[in-house]
Amino acid sequence: MDNETMDNETMDNESASNFSSAFLYVGGSNNTVVDSSANASTGWTVYAVDANQSGGMDVTIDGTQLSYAATDVAFAPSNETPEALDGYAAVTDGIDVESLSNESNLELTVTYDVNRLAAEDTDELSISFYQYADGEWTQVDTRVDLASNTVSANFTENGTAVVLGEIDEDAVDDDDEEPTETETPTETETPTETATETTTEETTTEETTTEETTTEETTTEETTTEETTNEETTTEETTTEETTTEETTTEETTTEETTADA
Repeated sequence: MDNETMDNETMDNESASNFSSAFLYVGGSNNTVVDSSANASTGWTVYAVDANQSGGMDVTIDGTQLSYAATDVAFAPSNETPEALDGYAAVTDGIDVESLSNESNLELTVTYDVNRLAAEDTDELSISFYQYADGEWTQVDTRVDLASNTVSANFTENGTAVVLGEIDEDAVDDDDEEPTETETPTETETPTETATETTTEETTTEETTTEETTTEETTTEETTTEETTNEETTTEETTTEETTTEETTTEETTTEETTADA
């Protein structure tokens, strides 16, 4: 939309890429672009001169969703977002703003991503618009809508507008300690317990076998000893009796023969 003077016009679903200016307002008043997008413009994405309340609603510029009302002002995504203040983090991309007259004013509303806030260890209660110019940051009066996840502010000076959030140092410390807390391998030592139970069962079996073998051997030895002793005793007694009988018979025969000769 450019180089045309219009009043009270609304343009929907417009798209522009690789233009020097995607949305150009020259003269006229109360002209609005709705649900439109612009990507990779080489100059000012929005340029409004001699135009009152030239606006855009739900416009996406290089991935940033925003709404605006512009009077004698130009703006575009910053090529590089400046480094944030110490203790703060940038939660939106930078937007370069340039005033075109003493009457310039930009009412800017940007949608923020709650996931990006969490990743930067900050929250919605600490975010605010800041403007970076001449190497310094200046905080700008900001309105935060928690329901729609948007931040709004007015800009009248040259500089880069960025939403910064204060970093929660306690959250940073907790993040650093997380790896130490999660030591799950140490808790699950089940293989050691199983090995202990198996060893106990094997030991019990060996002891039982040893006791049974010893008992059987002892019984066998005792029985053999008793039987041998009884056999030897009987043999000795029988031999003694037979010898005595033979000797007595011999003596009697000799005596009778002597008497007859006399």
